Amino acid sequence: PFNNGVRADATNDLGVNSSRFKDLYLSGGVYLGGTVAANLLDDYEEGSFTGTIADASTAGNTGSTHTGYYTKIGQLVTLTINCSDITTVGMTGTNTLYIQGLPFTSTVQNVSAGAVRTDNVVFAGTRTFAVANVSANDTWISFSVMGSGISDTNITVNSLSAGSDIIVTIQYHTGS
Repeated sequence: PFNNGVRADATNDLGVNSSRFKDLYLSGGVYLGGTVAANLLDDYEEGSFTGTIADASTAGNTGSTHTGYYTKIGQLVTLTINCSDITTVGMTGTNTLYIQGLPFTSTVQNVSAGAVRTDNVVFAGTRTFAVANVSANDTWISFSVMGSGISDTNITVNSLSAGSDIIVTIQYHTGS
């Protein structure tokens, strides 16, 4: 950019509040707040995915499917899925419960935990809350139930009853 014929650095705006540009098409990314690689935004995506209730992390017996939504900015994926009136017919009751079908595989360094709201889900013993987990190289969510001063355990298929609902919001990192 130039200002009165002289190179100008960080002094000119592109548009103003009342005279904005409509669309911006770039062949590369955008550097925000600096010019080092860490400031490069080169990927943004929104979409939906189908999550499948299952009794194994891959394959296994499956139950109902549910639509989730995600936003991916760079390598950070934020997703929400509302699994209402979960069906588990034909699934093995003592197996850990999973949601398969995440839109991106997590990185090898990934360790994530997300917020969970449950209805009609029975927690083992004196455990009082659930956490959603996406571990390294996963395309599924598993659930841990925890409580004060006790070790965590997984939500199993038997933890669900008629009309069970699980709503998850979680962030994780992907390499793609």
